[in-house]
Amino acid sequence: MNSRRILLLLIPLFAACSQKPNEAQPTLPELTYNNAPAVISGKIEGYNSEMNFPELKLEKINPILEFDADKKIVINEDGTFRKEIVTGLPMLTTLKPWGTRVFLVPGNETTVTIDAASMSEADKAPDISVENKWLSNKESQAITGILKNSFSYDRAFLEVDGMSPKDFLNWIQGVNNEAAGRLDSAGITGNARVLAEAELRNMSVIYAILYRDLVEEAYFTVRNIPYEERPNHDVNPPVPDDTYYKELVQRFFSESIAYSSQFGRAADYLLDYLVLDNPENKDKTNEEKLSMFSKDIAGLTTTNTSLLQEITRARMQAQRLEEGDFLSDEEKQSLKTTFSNKAIAEFLITQNDEIKTFIESNQAATIEGVVINQVPDVDQNKVLSTIIEKYKGKVVLVDFWATWCGPCMRAMEAMKPVKAQYKGKDVVFVYLTGETSPIGAWNKTIPDIKGEHYRVTASQWRYWYKELGIEGVPTFMVFDRKGKFTAKYTGFPGAEEIEASINANL
Repeated sequence: MNSRRILLLLIPLFAACSQKPNEAQPTLPELTYNNAPAVISGKIEGYNSEMNFPELKLEKINPILEFDADKKIVINEDGTFRKEIVTGLPMLTTLKPWGTRVFLVPGNETTVTIDAASMSEADKAPDISVENKWLSNKESQAITGILKNSFSYDRAFLEVDGMSPKDFLNWIQGVNNEAAGRLDSAGITGNARVLAEAELRNMSVIYAILYRDLVEEAYFTVRNIPYEERPNHDVNPPVPDDTYYKELVQRFFSESIAYSSQFGRAADYLLDYLVLDNPENKDKTNEEKLSMFSKDIAGLTTTNTSLLQEITRARMQAQRLEEGDFLSDEEKQSLKTTFSNKAIAEFLITQNDEIKTFIESNQAATIEGVVINQVPDVDQNKVLSTIIEKYKGKVVLVDFWATWCGPCMRAMEAMKPVKAQYKGKDVVFVYLTGETSPIGAWNKTIPDIKGEHYRVTASQWRYWYKELGIEGVPTFMVFDRKGKFTAKYTGFPGAEEIEASINANL
């Protein structure tokens, strides 16, 4: 399964409510890209800096970027917070860790009030009020509950085993119909209805394109087949034909899906499956690929796809920047005439300059506790042992990870308190990644990951996967003070288990 394309969703139920839309409520803002920052602000009532309050974070914050580095919301000592975000488009996104839907609009403010006293457990949502002039708190809470109980990968893994492409599209339609019924029962109309349906349509496109990945994972899930045994099973779901993609676009694509924070991801998946995944297109230029995409998508729907095409072009350019291929002054000028919306070009130029600054700052070793190392110039079979040898006399925890890996990032958050316990002790945290972590994304991520960092070649990464039996990321390995391998974990086993393994070697 392509883990880069799978996002795990956690889904508790909120009580829906019936409410007529406020007659004074303005219509939703136009879907025009704009670099004016959206603002999310508010207060956590009953907050104090000593309490174990979970980190606030937004799920996605811009349709052009695959990797959003600046999603965290800093909480002040008095419990207030305020964050400006370039969302580009008016966007229904998710406030983590509770999955609350918030609607962010460029140039406008959305307010959030959280009652800390109502939160008895870290994973239980407290009482939250979210509001702006387009979406009331009651509407926000209602669509949060309904959307959280529609699409989820856990549900798919239990329900879609053995489905044909046609059956799978019908399953997606059924999930949509269920959600529509709950929206009707809750009296959701107006802006809230448009936003909820945009999210449902967007997720429908993503799930439909993930057909083979989801059906394959469902096969393993319903049979409880462990990861180490999966290579022994020949699971090969049928490859959908062109009529499948035409039907999915006709059923689920609409201009309004751009209100969803996952719009950029849906654009990527459509580009992948319509153009990039075809081996015959491998050597074509980006312009040729984009031209093919424009022609293909136009042939599948009569809906206006101009915004989809602009965002797809911008995401291809952003990926280039993430890989460290920066714009020359001439290319910056040319970019301004490439996009019909000049704000997109301005955003990309800003990203170009910011990523260059990140890389220069990291290379200058100006971030405390973060060390970027050169990969040892030795044979592939000696790279890991040479890295471990550097830290002989200390216990070493090696984390194989990737910037695009959600479970990796969640594991790192969970490990922060454990790492703090070993500060100043003979324990080293080593982070290894490969070229699937773009150089720009990697440099933007590591400032928040204290430890020793290495980014290896694709060839080295494949060698480790084969010779070390790495089945996916994250994977953890523990080495004692003498450099002897003592433990390995596929997936994050929990902070306590990692801590116990480290302690056993101290």
